[in-house]
Amino acid sequence: MTSEWLELDSPDDWVRHDAEIALRQELSYAAYLNISTVILPPPRNREHVASYARTVNACLAKSQFVSLSVRLPIYNPSILQVEPQAPLVSPHPQSPGSSLSATPSVVISSDRVHSGSNGSLNTTWEMWDVIRTMCDYNPRLTLSRHSIFHSIFSLLIIVSQLSICL
Repeated sequence: MTSEWLELDSPDDWVRHDAEIALRQELSYAAYLNISTVILPPPRNREHVASYARTVNACLAKSQFVSLSVRLPIYNPSILQVEPQAPLVSPHPQSPGSSLSATPSVVISSDRVHSGSNGSLNTTWEMWDVIRTMCDYNPRLTLSRHSIFHSIFSLLIIVSQLSICL
């Protein structure tokens, strides 16, 4: 896995350039370690996904022995919103120290789904299609699912690195 802070699709040219340099260094190190597949961070900015794809294509051209996998969520997180439900009212009085917490619910906002391309349910598919097309359907480019396990895995890597340093 490459660094999470890489912004290959940043609107700022200098940030994007620095991220490209860092990605090339990480891929060189992965090749040195004989790692066959490197998982890239997901694109964050849909308007600049072409810059992300251009960088991925350049990395595929330069590193011939490393495959790249783009991590994308199954859905577009921007169309989901968490709305707390009203607290439950109990007919029995509660003790002063206890309280009922509101239970959150996930609702797909219909105005975000129909409000244009940024809120489309197909956003992640469209981003993957742009990346795949700009990389000329390279067989060394794959898709990996972004999940909760990624966060746990990242935390385990950090803890293991800290234990090595101590």
